[in-house]
This record gives sequence, C-alpha cells and structure tokens, in this order.
Amino acid sequence: MKSNTSQNLYSTDSFVVSIASSPDSKFLLSGHLDGVIYKFNIENGNLQKMVIHPSVPYCLGWGNDILAAGNDYKVIFYNDIGSKIQTFDYTNDDKIKEFTVCKVSPSGDCIAVGNYNRFFVYLFNNKKSQWEEVFTY
Repeated sequence: MKSNTSQNLYSTDSFVVSIASSPDSKFLLSGHLDGVIYKFNIENGNLQKMVIHPSVPYCLGWGNDILAAGNDYKVIFYNDIGSKIQTFDYTNDDKIKEFTVCKVSPSGDCIAVGNYNRFFVYLFNNKKSQWEEVFTY
C-alpha cells in the first residue's frame, strides 16, 4: 500500500467475475467466467482449483461455508475443500432471475443474496448443521 503499486497474485485463462475472502482472511476465492472457483492461500501463494460451479459464479461469499450462485437459478453451498453440501433450487420459479451479489454477516452464519428484484436471506442452523432460507423480500 505504501508504494501504491499493484501485483498479480496469479493468472488463469478465464475472466474473474467475483471474489471473496475467508473469515480468517488467509484465503481468497475467485469465481471465473468458465465456472471455476479457485482458492488462493495468501500466506504461501498456493493456488488450488476448488470446484467447477455449474454456472458463472457471479455471487460468491464465504461465511461458515462458501456460497456460490449465478445465472442457473441455484444457490449452492460448498465446504472449504469444494464439496457440495447444500443446494437451493429455484429453477421452477418464473419470478427468479440470475443471482448477482451477496453479503456475509461478520459472524458468518447469515448470508443475504441479491436477485433481479428480490433478496434472499440464508441462516445457518447450528442444531441441524444446515443452511435455511429464512427470508425472501
């Protein structure tokens, strides 16, 4: 920051469309136009292809788990190694458009996701160890 210069962390063959940092700020996720989500270790510079998301992951957030969503009308939660743990499928709802933005609460257990004309809020239920859609506006 003091030198006011930029630096490449890594390069790929596809455009970056979203980024998110881990709750502990040790990792950086990048979602790419080809659907690949990369996980970059900031401390040691290790780059790992974490998962190939089924759509362009325009919406990417990292709380208790990793949320990825895009233009396939699905919100998918992954764990930190890229295994799919839960999916919310809205393909049968004609009012749903592509997901474009999300924001994770500081505690990591609540994520708000923006859609064309509505918001969805997901809350992590500790008793059931799963995410629940708790609010749609």
